[in-house]
Amino acid sequence: MINKNLFAFCDKIYKVNASNWKTLSKNFIITTDCIECGYCEKICPTSNIVISDGNPSFQEKCVSCLACYQRCPKKAINYGKRTIGKRRYFNPNIDFTKMN
Repeated sequence: MINKNLFAFCDKIYKVNASNWKTLSKNFIITTDCIECGYCEKICPTSNIVISDGNPSFQEKCVSCLACYQRCPKKAINYGKRTIGKRRYFNPNIDFTKMN
């Protein structure tokens, strides 16, 4: 059963942050550890990341899911300076090699 109060709270956060999505991409930092593998571009649910000249380029459609941050094999994508060197989460139920 879905908690209606929790759903309303999440919906409110979604609506408040939706107007800020175009600015969320500005917080990403790509380090020199990037190996230009393209995982970030493939995993982004909003097609916000485009590989140009071998480097990830963030557009203005970011929803801050952090899939790119979590899945970068070299931890080259960071969300602000505070995430540099932090652990990443890998969902054990998802096989990234099977994604298109």
